[in-house]
Amino acid sequence: MKTWREKLVALLEQLMLSIETEKIEATINRRVQNQMENGQRQAILQEKMRAIQKEMGEDDEEIDTASMRKKIENSAMPLEAKEKAMSEFKRMRTMSPMSQEGGLLKTYLDELLAMPWDKSDSAPIDLKTARNVLDSEHSGMMPVKERILEHIAVMKKTGKNRGSILCFVGAPGVGKTSLCKSIANALSRKYCRISLGGISDEAHFRGHRKTYIGAQCGRIMDALKRCKSNNPVIVLDEIDKMGRDWRGDPESALLEILDPEQNKSFRDHYLEVDFDLSNVLFIATSNSLNMSSALKDRMEIIEIPGYSEKEKIQIAREHLIKRAAEDTGWDVNNIIISDDAIAHIIRNFTSEQGVRELQREITALLRRSLLQNDGMDIKTEFTVDKINELLSVHQNANMSNKIGFSARL
Repeated sequence: MKTWREKLVALLEQLMLSIETEKIEATINRRVQNQMENGQRQAILQEKMRAIQKEMGEDDEEIDTASMRKKIENSAMPLEAKEKAMSEFKRMRTMSPMSQEGGLLKTYLDELLAMPWDKSDSAPIDLKTARNVLDSEHSGMMPVKERILEHIAVMKKTGKNRGSILCFVGAPGVGKTSLCKSIANALSRKYCRISLGGISDEAHFRGHRKTYIGAQCGRIMDALKRCKSNNPVIVLDEIDKMGRDWRGDPESALLEILDPEQNKSFRDHYLEVDFDLSNVLFIATSNSLNMSSALKDRMEIIEIPGYSEKEKIQIAREHLIKRAAEDTGWDVNNIIISDDAIAHIIRNFTSEQGVRELQREITALLRRSLLQNDGMDIKTEFTVDKINELLSVHQNANMSNKIGFSARL
């Protein structure tokens, strides 16, 4: 049986515990009350500020809201899209400007208004100009350029993108992507390239639902928005490098985009309205034919073979030497190199179907020469012996790096 002293000690402990608990609860309640008062104070001040601005005719929110309504009414959206925009606009008006959902709806309406519903590049198609552009920017490839000109001729006659989607297939460095850019220049249209390497999510093409955090429209709609035109040239680069996983099959979404009968009413998951993609000129590039039969059926495969030695010399003479001179700061008039010397680089220092490696070797040649001449681009004749002297040092350095890397592995 406890004595009166032990009972008093136990009672004191209970009282001390109760006092500390009350102190903690009072601190928490005071902090919560302060936060609520600060929030209410800020809300009241904001409402007062809005009321004062409204009385003075300087209410930015009202001005922005009226401006957005006017933009929607004057927009060239189809009727369905305009009704959707007005519905979301009315929902936004009922929400507090500080609410998260109100901000999301404003972003959605901004995206919808930014789409080029009626903006297009209307330059007339000139076949002679198109041929001159292709010939000036690309040497050789006559069958490929003729097929491109046939496609452009049909576009000129029909006024639409009739026919199959072109797909350029060839080894790296043969000029597939640059050829697509030349087509855009020949048509006087905007150009946009979408790299498909490693894409495995269907949402890259169709966009995300607005309910997702960080939702945005797909890459096709984003490309049109950036081009500010509804008939640009969109290049689907490396179409054979697409993947597939649990998030969806992007190839299936691409089938709809590339089908002229279906892409007239393409619906992005984020925008939730139909958009006509039939005016867009889609061109695909690929390193191989490692694609599904359904995807190949949507496109016309145009194989771009590797360049012959004569074509590589011509390309180097017309394009690569100038590009290497720009990259290294050389005056192109100080570079003297014969066709035999270029052929020597091709035979002994490159082993590819394209010209990227040849570009790198010419650039390395100019870099080594600058190093020898203390950074000065002295007028130099690059003979076979000079090329062997400069590029052998370059190749030996690369070989040492490769050996060192292999040893570390």
